[in-house]
Amino acid sequence: MEPSEHPLKKAKDRMLAYSKRVASAVAEHELSTSSRALSVDISAANRFIEHAVPDLSAEQKRQLKQVQCQKRPL
Repeated sequence: MEPSEHPLKKAKDRMLAYSKRVASAVAEHELSTSSRALSVDISAANRFIEHAVPDLSAEQKRQLKQVQCQKRPL
């Protein structure tokens, strides 16, 4: 019997292919769940801008508060 046609080699190849598919699915799942960390917290960003730039006009401060009050879908 040739080693390339042995049933154990076929089973090993099948298991390697399965493990690659599982690793790919796990990586895809981790990537999809980690995208939440990339979202921007608008109120925190506005607070940062408001305190980092001391000479904002009244109109600019009003616009920051207006954006902060709006709710945006994730």
